[in-house]
Amino acid sequence: MQWTARHSCPSSFKTGGVMALPFADASFDAVSIERTLQHLTDPVGAMAELARVLWHGGRLAALEPGCHTVVVAGGPMEVLRAYVHQKADMGAGQGAIGRDLPWLLRQAGCTPTEISGEVLVMRDLASADVILSLRGNLAGTVDAGTLLADAANDWWTAREERDRSEVFYCFDQRGSVGATRE
Repeated sequence: MQWTARHSCPSSFKTGGVMALPFADASFDAVSIERTLQHLTDPVGAMAELARVLWHGGRLAALEPGCHTVVVAGGPMEVLRAYVHQKADMGAGQGAIGRDLPWLLRQAGCTPTEISGEVLVMRDLASADVILSLRGNLAGTVDAGTLLADAANDWWTAREERDRSEVFYCFDQRGSVGATRE
């Protein structure tokens, strides 16, 4: 099975823009994937490829964000909504993939055995910017015309002030699923 990447993918797996894992069937007793499916145009095919290289009875673990659940404290809601739309629907091709992990695993011939949601809390702007690409997605809202540059700049300046005052926080929810290959 092969899939194409919407954004970047490991260059060692690329062959003319198409990806396939370079391993024989049933090569591993455990595999995992984290924060990758959100960037692929065919997450079903990717999960099937992971299951292909997994032994029957082997374990597969997956963790992906649910970008629609990002919360950044303070500021006008229309700015946060524009940011979330950019991150979930425009930036990551599969921004809501975290909520679909059990279904994806089932489609790949695996039985979900553990399902959980996790919350990552960030208390400083620098960490949140690196993990959630706050500035990049905010710029994307301006480029897409969904937010005016002045509103984006005002929002960012207010986040910097909250950070200096040590009252900045935000969080991101992620879906985590463990499964067994049938």
